[in-house]
Amino acid sequence: KDLQVEELYLLFADGIEISEGLKCKKLDLSHAKHIKLPKDLQVEELYLLFADGIEIPEGLKCKKLDLTGSEHIKLPKDLQVEELYLLCADGIEIPEGLKCKKLDLTGSEHIKLPKDLQVEELYLLCADGIEIPEGLKCKKLHLTGSEHIKYGGKVCDTETVKRLVENKKQIK
Repeated sequence: KDLQVEELYLLFADGIEISEGLKCKKLDLSHAKHIKLPKDLQVEELYLLFADGIEIPEGLKCKKLDLTGSEHIKLPKDLQVEELYLLCADGIEIPEGLKCKKLDLTGSEHIKLPKDLQVEELYLLCADGIEIPEGLKCKKLHLTGSEHIKYGGKVCDTETVKRLVENKKQIK
């Protein structure tokens, strides 16, 4: 309880509960399964690469959250994050009202972006079946190699989507 460390690595952990009061700059739970994170977790960078069944606590606030290749993870509605990485993710639901500087869905499939998403940089490289809401605003949209991208409910080619999204009024 009340552990404070610079970095904590619990790779391939299974079925553990992290005690309350944990404070660290970097927490790496890559390849972990069935981990329960405390509600008062204080972390700048949280790595859950290829993790399964992790409960992300309500009110989580961090600079970087990396869920690359993860499955069965529910993101809390009040998630506060600057950079969110969901590379090669499938079917993860992005919460309404999410606001972040960078959202990377490279290689991901079947993800519907919320209507009120606010993001400065959106990476959809080699993504398939991503639904972009009509009116999404972002400064940079990366779509190289993507297929079956829906904008406003209709499948569009990547150049059309890029033009529609980047020509909108920029985020304040």
